[in-house]
Amino acid sequence: MRPELNKKSFYLLLLLIMSFILSCKKEEVPDTEKENKSPVVEMLSPIGNVLINIGDTVKLIGLASDEDGEISQVLFYIDGTLEYTGNAEPYEYSRRFDKAGRFQVIVKAFDNKGASATAYGPTIEVRDLYNPVVYLSYSPSWNVVEFSTINFSVDASSSNGDIAEVSLYIDDDLYAVDNEYPYTFVWDSVPAGEYAVFSVAKDEKGRLGQSNTQTITLSGNKSPFIEFSSPGSYPPDYLPGGEIYIDFYAYDSDGSITKIEVFANDELIKTLINTDYFYWENVPSGNYILTAKAYDNKGAIGICDPVSIKVLPGIITGGIISDLVSSERSDLVFGINQTTNKLLFINPETATMTETTLPSSQPIAMDYSLTDKKLYILYKFSGYISVWDNQSQSLSIIQFSGISDGRDIEVDALNRRIYVLSNTGLFIIDMDYGTVLLNDAPMQGNSMAIDPANRFLFSASEGGSQIFKYSVASDMVSLLQTKNSAGSNARRIAINTAKGYVVLPCGGGNGAGYTVFSFDESNLNNVMGEFNIGTYPAYASFTSDGETLLGTCGDPYDTYIYVMDADSYVQQKKIFFPNADDYSRLCASASNTKIVAFSYDSYYDEEYVLYIYDL
Repeated sequence: MRPELNKKSFYLLLLLIMSFILSCKKEEVPDTEKENKSPVVEMLSPIGNVLINIGDTVKLIGLASDEDGEISQVLFYIDGTLEYTGNAEPYEYSRRFDKAGRFQVIVKAFDNKGASATAYGPTIEVRDLYNPVVYLSYSPSWNVVEFSTINFSVDASSSNGDIAEVSLYIDDDLYAVDNEYPYTFVWDSVPAGEYAVFSVAKDEKGRLGQSNTQTITLSGNKSPFIEFSSPGSYPPDYLPGGEIYIDFYAYDSDGSITKIEVFANDELIKTLINTDYFYWENVPSGNYILTAKAYDNKGAIGICDPVSIKVLPGIITGGIISDLVSSERSDLVFGINQTTNKLLFINPETATMTETTLPSSQPIAMDYSLTDKKLYILYKFSGYISVWDNQSQSLSIIQFSGISDGRDIEVDALNRRIYVLSNTGLFIIDMDYGTVLLNDAPMQGNSMAIDPANRFLFSASEGGSQIFKYSVASDMVSLLQTKNSAGSNARRIAINTAKGYVVLPCGGGNGAGYTVFSFDESNLNNVMGEFNIGTYPAYASFTSDGETLLGTCGDPYDTYIYVMDADSYVQQKKIFFPNADDYSRLCASASNTKIVAFSYDSYYDEEYVLYIYDL
């Protein structure tokens, strides 16, 4: 059964309905209580996405307004990072981009009631262009030494625009900056050491380019270089008492040479200023080690490799030696100088000499008597003989003729005779009394050799081709045999009494192939052997024991002494003998250990030298 509503409940329900209706009716709001409108913001510049290069700057401009109020600030964000806050118009911001990438610009505006608005600006793409290209060069670029001045030059270019500046770094330290082309730098008085050098170029976009690092080494002052040009590594033997031309190849790579010092066997012989050659004069015999030092302008010293030279043992005679003979002593060989008219006392052991003046001019030949220890000297024109007594050290005279053309002399101590050959013939003189036993006996030739035991006297004519054998027994002269030597331009005849043969060097030789025959004393038709002493044999002599022949030849390209075995005729050695082709005299010392040899340059009439050789 439906319940009934009472009157009180009805009115209460009606009241609730009216209250609901009244509450739904809109009320009027005052202006101060109206809702705040948001501002409006937009990007005026740049419009649209932007493509720029690293180092470029973009200007950002924003526009903001508010319908129901004022703009309090405008903010610029780049990739979410606040970059700029503007509180008043114009809202502008210039931004430089130093790295590559894509960047989003956002602009945000706030009004005076805190309302905000956001606008998305353009995307800015920054591209990475090339860095500047830089080349560094310097001079001098080699052989750089301490305290040098180094000049640097930089060549730089950039695809981004002009080069703004160039910097030079030394061992990572900034040395200098140049902002004007051409880009050059000067580094003065650089100490010795090793340095790392590079340059950096900056272009107008701020891009940086770097050159390769150059390693520069400055050494300390280099020593000058010096070496002998003359004499060279294989110099010839030099003449004693002469002069030696010495010059150098010398230079200093980092300065100049101030002087050169020359040493012989560690003794200073010459100091040179502003020249690199000199003549070493009057050089005595001996072996020398030449060295030299070059000094540069900074005090450094260069030393050249040593050069060995030999100045032949010998003595300058100042004239022509016409004859040499040995004595009984190994330290004494006699010589006569026909130019200076001196009797020479030569010591082959020490290569020294003394002399005494002879009483006449042009001594031409001599012979020594071992028995009497006396030397007999013949002159060209005087007609007498000087006798040197080696024991009393005195001179005496034997007169044998008037004015006569003396040619050769032989002493026969066994038979006490002196034989003198002149242009008029043969003289035989008593050794003990000086009596002339035979006067002007007919005899051919210019030179003689005697066999005292058989009293054979052999002679030959210089320039001829024959050997003459005479008997001088009973102080008479008789021709026993004549032998054609088969040569031409014969020189002085020589005898080997120990072996029993004579030899006659001839210009064309007297045997096959220019050899020199040894002719048997007993019969000149018998050839006992052949000596090969070079082309055009010119001179021969035997050692006192007869075991060795010493010979020379007239070939200008064969200036040697031939040392030959007197039995086997085999060459033992050859000794360099200057000017031997022009004129030569040879003599072995009494001990047969030394050779005393004379030669000179007959063409220029110079280089009168006695050489001393080991036999």
